[in-house]
Amino acid sequence: MPIDIVKIDKSFVAGAATEAADQAVLQAIVQMAGNLGLQTVAEGVEEPDQQEFVERVGITAVQGYLHLRPVPAGELAAWLGAADRRPLALPGA
Repeated sequence: MPIDIVKIDKSFVAGAATEAADQAVLQAIVQMAGNLGLQTVAEGVEEPDQQEFVERVGITAVQGYLHLRPVPAGELAAWLGAADRRPLALPGA
């Protein structure tokens, strides 16, 4: 089964801005994934400082409440069509 994406659990992202151990784990995952040609997705990004850290270390994409809380399908379609929505992927990814 081919693997294209490494999804990083929100438990590591939660301390991304403040915990040295979480930062080291995230950096190691990004480096390993990059060496293997894999994309990375950080789960549970809820705060701007978490977003800034994962962007700085090179995580490919994010998901979490910072960008959009769970919504019905119709609201998701409207959000996707909005010109001023926040990006789902990090800039440059």
